[in-house]
Amino acid sequence: MYVPSPIEVVTGQSGINGEAAVHAVRVSDPTRLDLSQLKAFLVDEYDLTIQFSIGNDGVAQAATPALLQQLEAFCQAVGPRVTVRFYGGHGAAFACDLLAQLPSVAALRIETNTTSNLEAVATLTALQRLSIKIADTVPRDLLHAPNLQKLTSLELGKAQRGRFDLTALAAMPHLTELLITDHANELSHVAHVPTLTKLTLWSPRGAPSLAFVRQLPALRELALHWGSYAELDELDAPQLQRLRLQCIRGLTKFDARRLSNVQQLSLDRFAQLTRVRVNQLQQLQRLRITDATKCSVLDGISELPSLATLRLYRTATDLDALLQAGLPTALREFAYLTGRTKADNAIAARLQALGYDAR
Repeated sequence: MYVPSPIEVVTGQSGINGEAAVHAVRVSDPTRLDLSQLKAFLVDEYDLTIQFSIGNDGVAQAATPALLQQLEAFCQAVGPRVTVRFYGGHGAAFACDLLAQLPSVAALRIETNTTSNLEAVATLTALQRLSIKIADTVPRDLLHAPNLQKLTSLELGKAQRGRFDLTALAAMPHLTELLITDHANELSHVAHVPTLTKLTLWSPRGAPSLAFVRQLPALRELALHWGSYAELDELDAPQLQRLRLQCIRGLTKFDARRLSNVQQLSLDRFAQLTRVRVNQLQQLQRLRITDATKCSVLDGISELPSLATLRLYRTATDLDALLQAGLPTALREFAYLTGRTKADNAIAARLQALGYDAR
């Protein structure tokens, strides 16, 4: 009797301020694929991932020839609407040779400790979306493979030895989304991808220059995680609409004057941040500041005509001072949280009495 494979349905919110709904389905280590069921998820616009865990012997046991034959047929039918993921494994190298059985895969994620024959990725002519996060060693020239010039999305993790050659990005004319971990010395090559609309940078060591961001005319969303910057004045990007900064060590003040068209701004987990200036963000609609326990000054909140959502969590801002200075007339959602349940309930009741959604 056929037993349905483990299927996990994920719902929630994503985006810089949690504004986007998430509907995702993950099928893990299936023994058989119910193609009609999977297509039904796609009709309902779920993000669909079929994933295989890698054992310490380097083998994805569930990825049998018969199963991969089914998966290949499904990839042929739906293209990049299904993501194939191989993950885990902390022992022997994962042999990428099996990718030859998936010539039609259009969205691929490989997340493991070490691999053999990762160059097999270069034979997948249908690839549009690729994520490679390998802890050990990566082949530097892999991104120069001709088939990768068609990529629309690329994610590169940090390897202990070796870095990808980012000069290859200039030959990817369709690339719109890019995530890079580390590769600090080569970030300037990102400037040669004018089609980028979304850029995510993780752990860029040594505070590499971000001046290249201004050279990306189509860029609308930027996220910077776990960096170390004393200041971000060179972040001059009037084209940006969404910005998220998280865990930036050394930053004590943030002035958004060169980000005039930002509509959504999120500042998360800043140990040293004391002051934020946003008065020139006339398009700002959503502002979130969390875990910035030394941040006592928010300049310009009352001057933001478009601000509809304001969320402050564990900051040093004075609620009474904010209310006395006046809040934008467009503000509908205002959450001020301290992390203490009793105090937060009292504050929420107070804000709700003033007409705000304080959830």
